[in-house]
Amino acid sequence: MSLFNWKSVGVCALLSAMALGAPASAADPNGSRYDDWSQNEVWLAHYGRYTDSGWVSSKYPRMFGDINGDGMQDVVAFGQTGVYIGISNGTSFINDPNVWVSAFGYGDGWRVGTDPRFTADMNGDGKDDLVGFGNDGVYVAISTGTSFNAATRWSDQFASSVWPNSNWIRTLGDVNGDGHPDAVGFGTDGVYVGLADPTNSKFGDATRWIENYGTDQAWNTTEYTRLLADVNADGKDDIIGYGIQGTYVSLAQSNNTFNAASLVVANFGSDQMWSNAKHLRTAADVNGDGKADLVGFGDTATYVGYSNGTNTANSWTFATLTDQFSLGSGWTNDGTLRIMTDVNSDGKADIVGFNAPGMQVALAQGQDQDVTYSTAKQWVNDFGSNQAWVVGESPRFMVDVNGDGRPEPAGYGYYGVYVSAPASLYCCDKVNFLDTGSNPPNKQVDGAWIGRTYLPRAQLVLNAPNKPTTCENNPTYKNPVEPIVANSTGYGPWSNQYSARLFINANFFDINAGNPYTTPCTTALGWTIGNTETVSTYGTVHGGATQTMAFFTPAHAQSTGIYAEILGNNAVSSQRDNIQNAVSGFTLVSDGQFNDQSSGIAPTTNRARAGIGLTQDGKTLILAIVNNGNDGGTYPNGGTTLKGLADLLIANGAYSALTLDGSGSSQLVFSNGAVTYKSVGSDNAQGGTHQYRPVPIFLGVR
Repeated sequence: MSLFNWKSVGVCALLSAMALGAPASAADPNGSRYDDWSQNEVWLAHYGRYTDSGWVSSKYPRMFGDINGDGMQDVVAFGQTGVYIGISNGTSFINDPNVWVSAFGYGDGWRVGTDPRFTADMNGDGKDDLVGFGNDGVYVAISTGTSFNAATRWSDQFASSVWPNSNWIRTLGDVNGDGHPDAVGFGTDGVYVGLADPTNSKFGDATRWIENYGTDQAWNTTEYTRLLADVNADGKDDIIGYGIQGTYVSLAQSNNTFNAASLVVANFGSDQMWSNAKHLRTAADVNGDGKADLVGFGDTATYVGYSNGTNTANSWTFATLTDQFSLGSGWTNDGTLRIMTDVNSDGKADIVGFNAPGMQVALAQGQDQDVTYSTAKQWVNDFGSNQAWVVGESPRFMVDVNGDGRPEPAGYGYYGVYVSAPASLYCCDKVNFLDTGSNPPNKQVDGAWIGRTYLPRAQLVLNAPNKPTTCENNPTYKNPVEPIVANSTGYGPWSNQYSARLFINANFFDINAGNPYTTPCTTALGWTIGNTETVSTYGTVHGGATQTMAFFTPAHAQSTGIYAEILGNNAVSSQRDNIQNAVSGFTLVSDGQFNDQSSGIAPTTNRARAGIGLTQDGKTLILAIVNNGNDGGTYPNGGTTLKGLADLLIANGAYSALTLDGSGSSQLVFSNGAVTYKSVGSDNAQGGTHQYRPVPIFLGVR
């Protein structure tokens, strides 16, 4: 499990902004390239240094937690008289001026230096609760989704009056693998655990699980770091200790003990000149194998100790990850912030650093024990000390505030809570693939492009309706809109720091350079379909009903957990009020398998050039364009077969998919007052096949 869910400002050495990577939602064999996050914006004008009566970190801890269980992290602010909450709606935080529980506040004697407080789901209902180690024990307040129940004392042990924070650590971790965070204390003569018993609203009696890692064994918070992380992927949190001779690990056992401490790496220790004053040492899954690895930001480089799942002496591999983010390159514990978190959903922890200019990101690359990091790039020109963000005074986090499955930078600044929301699309990876439906099979196809976007943040962006005479001088009636647009060389400049778009017009545009029809003769942008729009009825394709990819309003997505899905034609009417806009075509992939609906289309000829797919959870949209050659071109440079396109989408994570142009038969449909606009291959409303395309096969995601 990951410590990403247990949030505290009282034990920075233990939980130094650490997060283990989540499983990838879709395969990404070519690596990930994301547009930069947008400039940060104030999502809530409260809980800042100069808002309300002034929130200072020395008195008022502020953090995040998913309080109502909707998958989006919410504002949690421990104030003078209690705890305040700002619920995320994906684009801002909804302020509630009332305290959600009158407990854990400064006025009740809770102090930053002595009383660590956390958000964690204590009862397994998907909502984060409040946990505080107070003067006379451990208190818990259970979330109802709209308030907290009264704080009750779950344990009279681990009290601040007995466990001062100078050299003793109190935190949460699931050490027995039952899914509930337990109370864990690094004390005088070892490590004590009180197992969570949410059914009876208590922690069990604190018992010593190991006679080590305590002050009697020379462990202190000044020189050494102790933390919890699952290093063997068994679902139980283990102990990692950065000590004198190097790094020690003790594995959680099924008999309520940790096994004996073992020196797994003879590095990261004080004998190798590592210290808490100069160096950050934490843990994260660097290579995506589900096991927490050691990570140390040293004097001249950033290093890793790869977990092998055991604590056998000196058995973990020590390696250099990157020469960036080190002390020698200006990264200090008191002036900068470094976080390990998976920003691109590939399962590997990336490095996010906040220094003077802003936020820097280096992505993990490679597999197994050969991971390296890309050159750090500045993704946000904010959250840095040049913009008055100060370590210790301006809490900054990487948390998923919009439910897209990836963390965003968020922080408590001068005038409220700031968030840099990501451009929802990354674009684009060029791939070559084998057309599995060709004759003969497995014919090489060069020049497919893959892009992904994460819902529900994405909105469809359609081009403005065109006049039928716009391109009348073009004998092929092509509508040459840039098919792929991103913040990358050669494919711009339709994106900016606030949005990213992927355009598909493969049926009417050649993505090869030098196409004679590349001179634009239409306006590319102009329409953004709002949440109040509905769609028209749907036509038929080759004698059968088209299927529909429906994009729901955020309210619908929040209430059901479904972000998008492919609907049958008869399901559209019942969903109409929730549909924001839609793409229709015949179903290409169902339940992860090719669905052959090619009636009237020779299955082994080049018909398909564009497709759109969804991952099984409905949260990731995958767009694919296959090289259209030179005005259709000679196969295999003129598209692919339907099965070839289906397998390409499946290989990139699609569980369901539509073809967007096979034989020109798909539709993009939306309504604009009394006028319905659609795109269909047989649309000859203006007297000529393919002449009038008010909505060509063209899709933008913002």
